[in-house]
Amino acid sequence: MPISTAQKTFPCYRNEKGDVIFSEEDIPSCAKKVERKGVYRLCFKGIVDEEAFQCSYTNKIDRGITMRPRELKRPTCFATSCFSKKNDALVKRSAWISNNPLLVIAVGNITVDSGVSCTDHELNNDDNYSHINWWIYREYNASNDFSKCEEGIAI
Repeated sequence: MPISTAQKTFPCYRNEKGDVIFSEEDIPSCAKKVERKGVYRLCFKGIVDEEAFQCSYTNKIDRGITMRPRELKRPTCFATSCFSKKNDALVKRSAWISNNPLLVIAVGNITVDSGVSCTDHELNNDDNYSHINWWIYREYNASNDFSKCEEGIAI
């Protein structure tokens, strides 16, 4: 699902005063255009749609969660979280399901046309976790590359 070069821009986020709190220049240098197959995404509303691929910042704001100032200083707050290991997604789902009863897991691919990504290992040298930070282009609908799965198996 390629999009034109003119549309390959990243969202810019502003606070309530209108000040820019995150822009493309804030994306870590380790984030690259790379294809990642078989990644898992938690979808809070039980639907695999464009909204399910919002960055953590937008997702939390939409769910009424207040962001702490130190969270807003981390570029990963403005990325979409995924996991390369099914078990890590299942563990997160188990931890969060009581507060988010509609929570489902989607499985799919991060494509080179969708944006840039890096693993926590690439960002922080953290080997114990399969977490992926994905900065998705503004006009890209990542839900087209994913489908709902049952216990990590596509259905």
